[in-house]
Amino acid sequence: MSNGNGTFDYTLEEQATLLAQFTKSGTLINERKRPFDTVSRSLQAIIADDSVIQITPKVIADAGDGKVLHVTGDYDSAALALDAGEYNDRYGFSENAKQIAKVPMIVQPVDRKVRISPPLGRYVKTSEMFGLYPKMTDPMTLFTLGAKFPKEQLDGPIFVVWKDHAGQFWCAILGGFGSRRRVNVRRVSPDGKWDDGYRVLLCE
Repeated sequence: MSNGNGTFDYTLEEQATLLAQFTKSGTLINERKRPFDTVSRSLQAIIADDSVIQITPKVIADAGDGKVLHVTGDYDSAALALDAGEYNDRYGFSENAKQIAKVPMIVQPVDRKVRISPPLGRYVKTSEMFGLYPKMTDPMTLFTLGAKFPKEQLDGPIFVVWKDHAGQFWCAILGGFGSRRRVNVRRVSPDGKWDDGYRVLLCE
């Protein structure tokens, strides 16, 4: 909010977010990982106090390792999809069929092309995920990915979040420790934060 004298009141969290974004931008510029026109246009809009009409998140060409994965599976339940994943460790509501049956999710056959995002790069609140990643996929697609492409999660944790009819946030995470593959399904606070190493499963 403007103070009326050309300055704005930022909350401490907003100021920390902006500084983290500038730091990340500087790193990307130094490493020459963004095109000149894109960076210059964005910076000039800030300097000139121009309005930024819309920024649409997208899956960039070098996202993850660049692979588009075709995920297919015809599981009648989340429990069957998790069993097919043959995980070494299962946590939270993923521990057994009785627990996973309590989780509100749509169970349906999966036939979808997906891509794993690059790491988040900063701490992100659960409540921010839908705005940042509008193409985030559903838990059944994540579980089917785990069954069909088991090694992908060993490169770094992959997750999705969703909301039930009561507005409660849920998450499903595929991760690893060494060669051990793990899955976790649990409720999560909208203010809960995901660290910079997490990756999101996106519809292609």
